[in-house]
Amino acid sequence: MALITYLRVFSPNDLAVANGLWLNAHVGVGARLYTSKHMKNMCTSKRVVYTAFGTVMFNFGSVLFWATSKKLLPKCKTFTMLFGLASGVALLAIGEMYLREIDSKTQTAEETSEE
Repeated sequence: MALITYLRVFSPNDLAVANGLWLNAHVGVGARLYTSKHMKNMCTSKRVVYTAFGTVMFNFGSVLFWATSKKLLPKCKTFTMLFGLASGVALLAIGEMYLREIDSKTQTAEETSEE
């Protein structure tokens, strides 16, 4: 049902919309990772590689989680949609808490020079 509605709303541009959403997800997570406090003292090449890795693992890991969960959930479209939304919010919240925890334990070069 959700796929049919998606195709009905976005056809014939459904592939462009899906790719746009993927790009937005990668840019958003990537920007958050790249600007994290714990990445500030790294050289640019390492920051880019770690950011790309983290972005791909988070986004594709989420999709793998949803694909696996779909097999275990009841065949109720409303329930699966609510599960997807709630788990998406939960994954983002946990990811943000994790990054804040790491950042809170990181001392940047500016803080070191102030001491």
